[in-house]
Amino acid sequence: MILVCVDHLRGRGSGTYKRGDPIVRNRCPSIWPCVQNLFLAARGLGLGTRLTAVHVHREDELKEILKIPVHIETVCLTPLGYPAEAFGPPRRRPATEFTSFNVFGNRHYTP
Repeated sequence: MILVCVDHLRGRGSGTYKRGDPIVRNRCPSIWPCVQNLFLAARGLGLGTRLTAVHVHREDELKEILKIPVHIETVCLTPLGYPAEAFGPPRRRPATEFTSFNVFGNRHYTP
């Protein structure tokens, strides 16, 4: 399991943070390309990943167990490991099933 975190106290998160301020979640959007690169690198090594945020429901307990300071935001938790079966080609629906041009459902948009 990899727990991705942002250190707001050392100025690595977006915005100004002072010790004791409440953490404003998701103020560091630049963390997501990092997570994506982790996933791409893992896939290149034959490892599987998944994006989860289920840990947030028990974040205080998790921070206590792992001794994570209060100024650290836990962003996402991802399992990492070898899949039970070999990776095949990605299963993707044809783009025509979920994309359109100037149309949403039965409604036409006019700019």
